[in-house]
Amino acid sequence: MIKFHCGFNKEQVEKLQNNEKIIFPKIPVDNIYVPRKNTFDYIPRYMYEDDSIKAREIKEYISNDMYNSQYIFLSKYLEPVLSFCNTTKKRNYIMACDIDEEILKRYSGIGGYDKLMIEYRLPRMYIKSDNILDFIYFEPFDDETMSLLLSKYEDNIYISSEEEEKAEKLMQENNLVFNYEKSKVKSL
Repeated sequence: MIKFHCGFNKEQVEKLQNNEKIIFPKIPVDNIYVPRKNTFDYIPRYMYEDDSIKAREIKEYISNDMYNSQYIFLSKYLEPVLSFCNTTKKRNYIMACDIDEEILKRYSGIGGYDKLMIEYRLPRMYIKSDNILDFIYFEPFDDETMSLLLSKYEDNIYISSEEEEKAEKLMQENNLVFNYEKSKVKSL
């Protein structure tokens, strides 16, 4: 199964190719925020049910967890990836990889962009050099790279209506809600 991720710089690509565990630096605690655009739960339930736990402790937990797990976000569809690449000032590499379905299922969530989409927040340990199929350098508005992407991955460019239906069904089956709808999460 092909999945995509974007936002790697050249140094991070080399680390992935060399199977280095750490690809992203630790996020300083003061820079932590809880994303509100997907269903991944960044905070263990006990932390937002226990009123004695302070916002700083939650931020420390997230900073440590992100650093230790080195999460990589994956999506079957390139549409949100290309959108990200076109709005960032970084020089981005898009990664195509082949990950076992059973592993992906354990780390799935729903992304809310213009459409609903199943995405994955996979710990780094599951992505090895032997299951990385391709790195494509993407410069925003680069016609040559776009042509290459379209020819190689034309079936995986746009989020289909079937994908939206699957995502909605997954949300209902697992009683998932977007983070910004979770009323119990403390304001950080």
